[in-house]
Amino acid sequence: MLLSLSMLFAAQEMSVTWEWLLDDPEVNYYRYQLNGTEDDGWTVVSGDTGVYVAEGLDPYADYTLYLQRSYDGVNWSETASATAEALLVEEVAVEEVEEVAVIEEAPVEEVIVEEEPVVEGEVVVEEVAEEPVVEEVVPVAPVAPVEEKKAPAAPFEFSLLLRPYVEMGFDWKADKIFAPMAIGGGISLDFDNIVAFNENSGLGLRFDVGSTNYAKDGFSDLLFSTLDGEQKYAFWKWDWAGIFTPNNYYHDVNAALLLTIDARAGVLDVSFGLGGGAAILFDAGDDVARYGAYQTWGNDKIDLGAFAAANLGLKFYCGSVFSLGLDAVYKVYFPNYEYNGLNTSLVLGFTF
Repeated sequence: MLLSLSMLFAAQEMSVTWEWLLDDPEVNYYRYQLNGTEDDGWTVVSGDTGVYVAEGLDPYADYTLYLQRSYDGVNWSETASATAEALLVEEVAVEEVEEVAVIEEAPVEEVIVEEEPVVEGEVVVEEVAEEPVVEEVVPVAPVAPVEEKKAPAAPFEFSLLLRPYVEMGFDWKADKIFAPMAIGGGISLDFDNIVAFNENSGLGLRFDVGSTNYAKDGFSDLLFSTLDGEQKYAFWKWDWAGIFTPNNYYHDVNAALLLTIDARAGVLDVSFGLGGGAAILFDAGDDVARYGAYQTWGNDKIDLGAFAAANLGLKFYCGSVFSLGLDAVYKVYFPNYEYNGLNTSLVLGFTF
């Protein structure tokens, strides 16, 4: 931004014009102030204004215009300035006063000294003739661009999630679509806001590891096999020893990596993720081929599979560290893509 000025002198008054270049079309506001930079002394004009004229100024005084510019009317640039120096300098002419000598008369009894009156000096101000219009251009260093304030970004957070879950299987090619239920547990490492969108949301990663346990004969037979009649469904009549016997289950180990979008509002946090992983089912029976890559490994039979996964999670923060929530993951397995699984879990989270 270049600031220039011109001055016009007439009848003991001075008129000064300051001009500046409109070199940035994004600027929407200018503000100026004469001989000061007080907070309440600015005059704000639109971004298409490039001149300011001050009239009736004292030609014996200097005047400085201070100028700032802004894109939004809130944040202002550094200050540019240009000074119009006085056109006239006041001169004072003083007449010299002659000293009057004291005259002594011949000695007599009394000596009388006659004093001449002292003439006081008179101050004569010379009138200054009108001068022609004087134009003066004062270059001003360009003003630094206005720094726009960036919105705060959501902070990076690392969370450890403990996830006990229940999984429901869906075998879409079988007559009985609902496959046996399973129980499991897992741990998740959740990295939120690796790339922040704003102060409340961002892009992150989540890594899951877990183990799913399928009852070999189904949970109904496992729980109620030793009971008869209507009482077998009573909670206190379940076969609790059978539930906690490892040999009654097929066990898998699974791992997944998800790309997540996380949004938080106060104590509520919602996340959505997409990704995939792999699973290995151990001690599989002859008729177990859930994932679709049935293999014999020594004396053991295993089932292998990869899966695509989608996740939806909801957490409530209890303070800055602990959180409690619900989580759901839907998996589509390959090569047996007709076998799907939906696991829902209670989430206990610790954020660091």
